[in-house]
Amino acid sequence: METWIPSDQTTGRQSPARKLMGLLGVFSALSAIFMLAVSVADWAREYAQKSWPEAIATVERCSVDSYIPLRRHTPVWYIECRIRYQANSGEIETKIQSRSTSLGWGGDTEAMHRWVAGHRPGSQIDIHYDPGDPKTAVLTATDMPDAGPRTPGNLRLLSIFALVFLGVRVISKREKITSGSTLRR
Repeated sequence: METWIPSDQTTGRQSPARKLMGLLGVFSALSAIFMLAVSVADWAREYAQKSWPEAIATVERCSVDSYIPLRRHTPVWYIECRIRYQANSGEIETKIQSRSTSLGWGGDTEAMHRWVAGHRPGSQIDIHYDPGDPKTAVLTATDMPDAGPRTPGNLRLLSIFALVFLGVRVISKREKITSGSTLRR
């Protein structure tokens, strides 16, 4: 049986570049698998939420708020709105909020403030509410910054990790072919 072994492996040692490529390959593969699992879970949740009853909610108050997470010194921002709507047999009062974002990592508080300015008390927004727990409301389609479905963003990350993994595999295969392999019997 013939086996092709790259010449640097005949001594039993791997070059640092090959080790780094291997580590990058493992990291990107594990990250892609993780993002696939997260994407499927988020898609299933969002799919179920789209089938919840729809209602038109009246905004009582919207604001851009911040908090400082543990072990951080910079604030994280999010939009929070108090809303009310008719569900089942009565009026429900609850809140909805965007995901949080920091200024240094793609955060856009200016867009958040613009959105809040366009949703004054008395304005209306479309929501879906959980029929089993009517106080749980979600925005399944929205222009609210950092809100709404997560699946599109998850799929972008999944694609990036998968492309990195495939790129590492292609480079590794090419390296194996052109590295002066020796034939062992």
